[in-house]
Amino acid sequence: MTPKQTRRCEESHSIWVLPALVLVTIAAVGLLYLRGDLNSVLCDGPCPAEYVTAPEGLAVAKPAAATASTFGAGQISAAAVQAAIADSLASPDLGRRSSFYAIDARDGTVLAKSGTGALTPASTTKVLTAFAALNELGSTTRFETKVVRQGNQLVLVGGGDPYLMTKAVKGSAVAKANLTDLAKQAAKSVGEQPVEVGYDASLFTGPAASPGWEVSYLPGGVVAPVSALWVDRGRVGSARSADPAAAAAAVFVGQLRAAGVKVVGTPVQTTARVGGKQVAVAKSAPVNRIVERLLTDSDNEVAEVMLRQAAIAAGEPASFEGGAATVKKSLTAAK
Repeated sequence: MTPKQTRRCEESHSIWVLPALVLVTIAAVGLLYLRGDLNSVLCDGPCPAEYVTAPEGLAVAKPAAATASTFGAGQISAAAVQAAIADSLASPDLGRRSSFYAIDARDGTVLAKSGTGALTPASTTKVLTAFAALNELGSTTRFETKVVRQGNQLVLVGGGDPYLMTKAVKGSAVAKANLTDLAKQAAKSVGEQPVEVGYDASLFTGPAASPGWEVSYLPGGVVAPVSALWVDRGRVGSARSADPAAAAAAVFVGQLRAAGVKVVGTPVQTTARVGGKQVAVAKSAPVNRIVERLLTDSDNEVAEVMLRQAAIAAGEPASFEGGAATVKKSLTAAK
């Protein structure tokens, strides 16, 4: 093959390669979009419904006009409804407290029921908590996790950030603060001097577990104790911590050592002194993003933290009781 022919062959190859690369790129981006991997970039968080692609098989065809016109006619068999839900209601996964009512919307006839009466779903009360949080705190408020230096001690001060993480989470709309960055900031003020570590979770008051919870919730790992200082939503690995503040302090010590700080001893619970020197700070996501995520995930623990944050903003105690009073006050004022 002559040099001229070789050059023509290379040019022809280049002409085909570029469009192929463009098509592959478009296909890859399209796949990522359909999977939802680009949501955090396109929408800065969960995308609204109009941008969501329904999974295959989920779309429901509209009934034919003749069928639709007869929908709802005739009696509904109460026995058939009761039989249809009997196995599901008997499932032990529902726990000891469950209730079910099926009512004919046309005349209010009770077709089937189970349990002792109406119950208030936790996810319903989360909506009220979210309303109070937005009402009392506003949408742009951020919570600060700080590190204060007191002599040779660094104190990790919890600011009630429900999404404080160990490390940065790329693309997350809510996990904006992490202990790795805090440790790196604090390390700059310490140098080679050995330090002790304390932790302060005094922002919230009252019990960390509600008297209304099932007694098995904490030992069973259903929820974590409510704390103004926790990391990774109160979890150590996949398990919920029995002492989230102490667990967060232990993680912070590890991140300090990774940043070159000489830490002596084990973390101790303390209260940051007024006038201590702030050497590091990390801010949470704004309240509107936190509320959006807690409702999307129906997150019990994040809702408990936001209940206390709303109470603080309203001048109430940062406790279960203070939070409940704040929700009632917010709803009453909104009538």
